Amino acid sequence: MHVEGEEDDDDDNSGEGEPAVGHFRAINKNCNSEWRLLHPKHVRRSGMHWHNSNVTALAFSSEGKHLYSGGVEGVLVKWDLTDCFGGIENRRFLSMLNSPIQEISSPGGDSGDCAVVLLERNCFFVVNGAMQIIYKRMGLDQTPWRWRAFTVPQPGPPTALALPNAKVSSSHDDSGQNNDGNTSASLLLSGALGGLQVVDTTSAKVLSSMDVNQRHYVVCDGVPSPLVSEVLLADAWHNGDWVATYAELQLPRLLVPRPNLAGHSSDNQAQILWWRRVHRRDQGSSSSEFGYEAVFGEPLAHLNCQATDLKFT
Repeated sequence: MHVEGEEDDDDDNSGEGEPAVGHFRAINKNCNSEWRLLHPKHVRRSGMHWHNSNVTALAFSSEGKHLYSGGVEGVLVKWDLTDCFGGIENRRFLSMLNSPIQEISSPGGDSGDCAVVLLERNCFFVVNGAMQIIYKRMGLDQTPWRWRAFTVPQPGPPTALALPNAKVSSSHDDSGQNNDGNTSASLLLSGALGGLQVVDTTSAKVLSSMDVNQRHYVVCDGVPSPLVSEVLLADAWHNGDWVATYAELQLPRLLVPRPNLAGHSSDNQAQILWWRRVHRRDQGSSSSEFGYEAVFGEPLAHLNCQATDLKFT
């Protein structure tokens, strides 16, 4: 089977062509025979049009009944080829992935209808036939390379904050104190698109993640990368039980100015967020994992100036 991606010649509201997944050329195989191409008059064609940006990955399911497609906008689309050959009414979506899709694969075999999706944000996940994420693994966060060209360089160094006693592997009493003192230091590192990660210094394992935007990213209005706030300053207090972050909206670098973004130059959406460390214990396990939850935010855009330092006293 041969698959091509092509631009749509019809103009849309944004004035840009939208990619179409399509033109299929069938290959027939009889039992105990050689592969042979069908005559063009027997070829069934269908243009499956949805993605509003470049299609970056395609993969058929192991049985060939479904086609997965993913693009720069960070949406996984599953096309049903058993009826109407991928018509509009036979597609499902898994949206808001917060990263362009780099690769899709369907191993087949014992995995059934599961598919593995690799994101450009150094992350992969597994979806079942119902398009539900059943497993997800993320490494050190990084800006997707398709969005990197539009990222504004930060004036200061990236965040790297020591958090002593961040991970507790033993039990706690009612006051939250560690009973045997068995602790492990960790680092709070700045990630991509307003993300922060807590990394264990011994195992280099990502223990928890924080997102100052606390929302999904959407690529729209002809802007090639999402509008997000980035963490510029951070500080910890009380052995890492509390963390404060200062973030500002970062407009992407564009060759052609966009009038619809002019208002953001006067409102940088600056804010300070307070994060509290919380411990979570898995059922049937004596170990305790932790994470951070945002408990309070204070907007600072009305000050009309950028903060240069952030410290607990």
